[in-house]
Amino acid sequence: MEQDLRTNAMLSAVVEHGIRLGDAQGSAIGWAYMQAYDVPRASIARVLAYPKARRSRAPSGVAPDYIHAVSPREQDFKQ
Repeated sequence: MEQDLRTNAMLSAVVEHGIRLGDAQGSAIGWAYMQAYDVPRASIARVLAYPKARRSRAPSGVAPDYIHAVSPREQDFKQ
């Protein structure tokens, strides 16, 4: 159960960061970030294509403590 909560929290943080990247730098960047962390394609498409259907999120500039565990790193995008 604890592992599920941690996994869900990390996935949520990845999606949140991907949404913010998409808003700031374009959907392709948000998509690539979430795909790099194995977010299901249907989920990526839904959160990027239907912003009004998203769950409420923390106010801008407020990130949960665990977001730092999944922030983008240069090596994540190298082939």
